[in-house]
Amino acid sequence: MISEGHAYRCFCTEKRLEILRKESAKMRTPNIYDRRCLHLSEAEIAEKLEAGVKHTVRFKLSPLPEGYQDLIYGEVRHDVFALEGDPIIMKSDGYPTYHLANIVDDHYMNISHVLRGAEWQASTPKHVLMYRAMGWTPPQFAHLPLMSNADGSKLSKRQQDLHIRHLREKGYSQEAILNFVTLVGGGFENKEYSLRSIFSIGELLQMFELSKISHASGRIEMERLDDLNNSFIRQRFNNNKDAFLQECKDLLISNTKDLPGDIDLDTNFEGKIEWLLQRITTVGQLTNPEFMFLWNLDTVESMDELNCEKEILSQVIDLLEQADDFKQFQA
Repeated sequence: MISEGHAYRCFCTEKRLEILRKESAKMRTPNIYDRRCLHLSEAEIAEKLEAGVKHTVRFKLSPLPEGYQDLIYGEVRHDVFALEGDPIIMKSDGYPTYHLANIVDDHYMNISHVLRGAEWQASTPKHVLMYRAMGWTPPQFAHLPLMSNADGSKLSKRQQDLHIRHLREKGYSQEAILNFVTLVGGGFENKEYSLRSIFSIGELLQMFELSKISHASGRIEMERLDDLNNSFIRQRFNNNKDAFLQECKDLLISNTKDLPGDIDLDTNFEGKIEWLLQRITTVGQLTNPEFMFLWNLDTVESMDELNCEKEILSQVIDLLEQADDFKQFQA
C-alpha cells in the first residue's frame, strides 16, 4: 500500500502527537492527524530510515461519500475522511493494528459476511477503503445491536452470571441457554417468543433471518432463563419420563447418602418429581434443603416434638389433607 500511495510512514514522536491532541481538545475539534509525514520527500524518508528513527505506518484516508450497505441498519454514512485522522495500521514494533489485521485475515479466510457489534459501524468505512486499496472485494457487513442489563446498564466481562460456564455449573441446560439468547435482539422469522417453547438448534437455524434483527439494544432479563430451563426439564419429563426419573434418582442418591435417618426414594417418586417441577428451575434444586422432607424419613414423630401450638398444627394438617397437591404424596 505504501508503494501505491495508499499508506505512508509516520515518524512523529509521541510527544508531538500529544501536543496535537491537546490542541484539538483546546479548540474543541476532532483529533485529526495533520499529515505532516505524508509530505516528506523520498530523501527525507530514506535518511530517517537509515538513522533508525522509529516510525509507524498510516493508512491514507479518502472520502467515501456513498457510505456502505449494512445488512441490518441499511445505508450507513460516516465520513471518516472529515471526522478522523489517518489511522495507524502498523505500529512502531512492526505489528499490525486491528484495522489492518482483520481485513487481511478475513480476506485470506474467504469471509463473505462480517457480523459484529454496532460499536464498529464508525470504523467500517475505513475498512472498506482498505479493502479497495488492496484490490479486494469487501465482505458484506452486518452490525448487531448491543445488549445491556435489565436496568439498561452496560454489560461487564466481570459479571459471572453472564458466563456460559457459570450458567452450566448452576444447572442450566445448553438448550435453555440457547433459547434464552434468541429472546434478545430478534432475528427470527415466524418464531414464537414464548418461555414455554424450547426449539432445537436445527429449528432455530431454519427460522433465522438476518434482516429481522432489531435495531434497538436488547436487555437481558435473567429470570427468563429460569422459566425456559423449567420448560426444558418439563419437556424432558414428558418426552422421556423413565430416563429423566432415573437421572433424578441418581442425583438424589448421590446427595443424600450421608444424611442421617432413612431415605425414601421409592414411595410415589414420580408424583413427588411432578410436584417439584412446578417449583424448581434446575434439576439440581431437587436436593435443596426445603425439599428434603420428601426424601428424608428422619422427621419428627409427634406434635410434642415441635415447638408450635398443637391447634395450629392440626389446622395445617387439615388444610394439607384437603389439597390436591398433597394427596398425591399420601401412600
